[in-house]
Amino acid sequence: MTPHRFGILFLLCIGMHVDAQSPWVRTQAGAYGQVGLQWIPSYREVFDESGKTSTLERQLSEATFQLYGEYGIGKKTTGIISIPLRYLALSENPDYKGVPSLPASNLLAAGNISVGLRHQLKGGNWPLALSLRVDLPSWKTKENSGLRGGYAGISLLPMLSIGHGAEQWYFYSYTGIGLRSNAYSYTSVTGIEGGRHLGRWWVIAYSEALRSLKNGNRKDQSAFNRTVLFVNNQAYWSVGMKTLYKANRFWGLLAGVAGVAEARLLPRSPQIMLGAYFNWD
Repeated sequence: MTPHRFGILFLLCIGMHVDAQSPWVRTQAGAYGQVGLQWIPSYREVFDESGKTSTLERQLSEATFQLYGEYGIGKKTTGIISIPLRYLALSENPDYKGVPSLPASNLLAAGNISVGLRHQLKGGNWPLALSLRVDLPSWKTKENSGLRGGYAGISLLPMLSIGHGAEQWYFYSYTGIGLRSNAYSYTSVTGIEGGRHLGRWWVIAYSEALRSLKNGNRKDQSAFNRTVLFVNNQAYWSVGMKTLYKANRFWGLLAGVAGVAEARLLPRSPQIMLGAYFNWD
């Protein structure tokens, strides 16, 4: 397997993270599509603004159905699109003894649709790529319950990535900065990922750190500050595992789990991911 061909297979592994963070690109006119489901089981505990545990008065659950696609625009440039549809629900909590301030409710809403480009600046054994992703705003909310489908602003994420791979393994790292509108703070992101090929399987481990630069003055309504859904100044250090099963040249299955070692204003609960892909290269 050449490094370029390895890159094609590697891209199949990162779709559930849907960030254009790898240094490999698709072949010209090559295409890839994926459907995925990501969900966080019902939880009551969240990380508050100081990183300590806070308890919700109702159980909250999240599920996201996601369409993801890539297309090789040229020999060194890949176009990317991601379309999430998110369902959130605040349910009754029999363990809560007081009078809840947030009513039980649910919301079905489009998340932040993303479009982007990844351009390979350098190929060879140590490919280097520059990517640019734009996240569109998500506006649908239920303000009295603190539910919403995504961030209410535009995000621009330039990123630089470098990696190395062979037939049986790969690794890569990336770093970037997120520029956000609507008084959201900017963010910095750094991550690393590596995988090993075992027969028809790829086994992958990864870690990512997102830090808020705290330069925004956005103030959310109190209900959103309780649910901590897509609020300003979120931060985390995440770790996770993913697996890919390649059924044949054209399609396969993906699964993964991720959690946070440290976080601010995020759920204190793991995320589970399942998906299927189709590849044409």
